[in-house]
Amino acid sequence: MRLRTSIVAIAAGVALAAVGTAMTLEARGGVQVAGATPERVPTPSAGGFVRRIVEMLGLSRANELGGPVILAPPENPHVLTKVAAFGSPLIPAGRKRALAYHYDSHVFRRPGRRPKAVGFVRRGVTLPVGSVVRGPGCQGTWYDVRGGPGVVCSRDGFAISARARQTGVRQPPPDVSRALPFKYAKANPGALRMYRLPTGAEEASLSQLPDPGEGQPDPSVAPEGDAGGLPEVVERRMDGVFLLALDRLEPGGAYYRTVRGRYVRKRDVELKPEPGLRGELLSEGSGLPLAFVYGEEDAPVYRMVDGKRVPAGAAKTHSRYGLAELTTWDGEPVATREDGIAVPRTRVRIARRVGRPRQVKADDKWIHVDLDEQTLVAYEGETPVFATLVSSGKGEEFATPTGLYPMREKHISTTMNGPDPDAGYYEVEEVPWTMYYHDSFALHGAYWHNTFGNTRSHGCTNLSPIDARWLFYWSDGTLPKGWNALRQLKGTWVYLTRG
Repeated sequence: MRLRTSIVAIAAGVALAAVGTAMTLEARGGVQVAGATPERVPTPSAGGFVRRIVEMLGLSRANELGGPVILAPPENPHVLTKVAAFGSPLIPAGRKRALAYHYDSHVFRRPGRRPKAVGFVRRGVTLPVGSVVRGPGCQGTWYDVRGGPGVVCSRDGFAISARARQTGVRQPPPDVSRALPFKYAKANPGALRMYRLPTGAEEASLSQLPDPGEGQPDPSVAPEGDAGGLPEVVERRMDGVFLLALDRLEPGGAYYRTVRGRYVRKRDVELKPEPGLRGELLSEGSGLPLAFVYGEEDAPVYRMVDGKRVPAGAAKTHSRYGLAELTTWDGEPVATREDGIAVPRTRVRIARRVGRPRQVKADDKWIHVDLDEQTLVAYEGETPVFATLVSSGKGEEFATPTGLYPMREKHISTTMNGPDPDAGYYEVEEVPWTMYYHDSFALHGAYWHNTFGNTRSHGCTNLSPIDARWLFYWSDGTLPKGWNALRQLKGTWVYLTRG
């Protein structure tokens, strides 16, 4: 009994020592190995103690081959692309300018009875205009836009004047220097969205209503979310999934104003932080195949010792490493690294090099999305330059299409909505860095989740916002200053495959 107690005690000491071992981080790949400045590590819980001892005994054997390994995401695998601040172009005094007064004021390619929009600017942006352009399709006057393609109509979203200045409701510009151009929040189911701040009497009336999610829906409110039966200040009840872009917190701290000029109670929303995933810039085209760890929990790391698989550490979500081979250890498929460590195949997604499609020219930029692996690789000709995880359409109903498409629209942000099989309806405001390539399918940033590597969208390809922003500015098609969207592109190729 005394000998057995001593063995357990020694094993416990080994386990705690291994867990508390100091770690250093390699510059590329986020690999941590024993032997540097100590860091705080949570003490193992009592649950599963014997199993932990056995695992750590195995880990101690693995230590003989190089020490415990922790795979962690690099702190800055890629950085924000520097771009000019968003704003209206400078217009010399006395020159005519077009002041946008619609939320989306369209710029058209040319006059016509059914003119095609080449892009749009948001309310409050001013554009320099030049000469009058003759043609049908405008009840006012067509004007040529200086410094950018297209024409604008003086009675279709724009006021033309040499002294035009923004008046009325302030329109917050996007912060293009950040991964998230706005602050975002998720509304509690059933929360109210209002046209304006309520008066004292309206506030008293609203305070009598149950908080969102409590009790049964108000029978006076239509199931579509209309505000029938409620004070006229209410635009709608947000039944379903609603994600909001916020402008500011109003004085008093009780209400947020949204980017679109509506109002919601602060207590009815939950702020959404920026997702943590950052992709990998590939130096001189090297680094593929690259294995990305995904999932909500750490994945186990193994070594082979004396022909047996033994625990060797842990791999954190979104860590990555160069793949050596796919093989099987003790009946479990694993993805190995050159130094012999391995992660279960079920816990990694693999970004691989693929051949350039024939339609893509040798010097073209193009993007490959592997819908089986849920990975994306960006190429310049034959050279891969960037790799990351994505989340594409879930199930057959929302399947992302395969094929080769040119990117046709780019939006700094745009609002998306539609039916949802679980919530009934969804509305997502100001989806950042949206790049449409086919019908309503797009690559875009997703600020509402951090589960990249899993399918979950309504058909679009979700990216971490910082990755979507990188693609937005790397891909073909530069937005003129002050523009929120550019359309009618024949831009960067998007190649989506399965199998």
